[in-house]
Amino acid sequence: MRHTIKYRMMKCKSDRKTSKLTPKERLELVCQISERQDGLRASIANRAALVISADALLLASVTFSLETALSSASAFNAVEKTTLMLAVGVAVILLALSLLYATTGVASVWKPTRQRYGNSLPQRLFFHADDSIKTLKRFEVFRERFMASTIDELLTYALAELWSMEKVYYDRYLMLIRSIKLLVLAIIPFLIAISVLFIRFI
Repeated sequence: MRHTIKYRMMKCKSDRKTSKLTPKERLELVCQISERQDGLRASIANRAALVISADALLLASVTFSLETALSSASAFNAVEKTTLMLAVGVAVILLALSLLYATTGVASVWKPTRQRYGNSLPQRLFFHADDSIKTLKRFEVFRERFMASTIDELLTYALAELWSMEKVYYDRYLMLIRSIKLLVLAIIPFLIAISVLFIRFI
């Protein structure tokens, strides 16, 4: 598929001075580029899964630190208790936010694409189930609309779907980046809590 897309791109450049892609060829190219989004979504999902696993592991470690501190509260002075509780609290908050952003990066759990982008998202008939079923509720209407659609109209629908897919991918990518940053920040208070426990018990 990537070779096909590359070939189309090279063909477009080489033929720029002599000819242009026909509407049918453009439609085929848009569909091929749209297929690439499946791999990008899978990549985001895999990275988010790794972040979620790291969040869960670090959260378990923070919980263990808190349980240790509570079971041996008399062994700590006031400063150590305050430092430990603050460090654990900040770490838990950062990890919770990291988990929220990571899960949002995997799927749109709050709003569908249409509700999220509103009127800025063009109609995507035949290329997106939500738009197609809500607009064309019966098969007869669906078939009639499809048979009456021109190549230019289908190209517009396909481009709208491609734009929305890339927009969703970009937004999820930003969510993943925020999740990773929060995870890294959570390591700092976690290390502070571990240092307090290490100094007291080792």
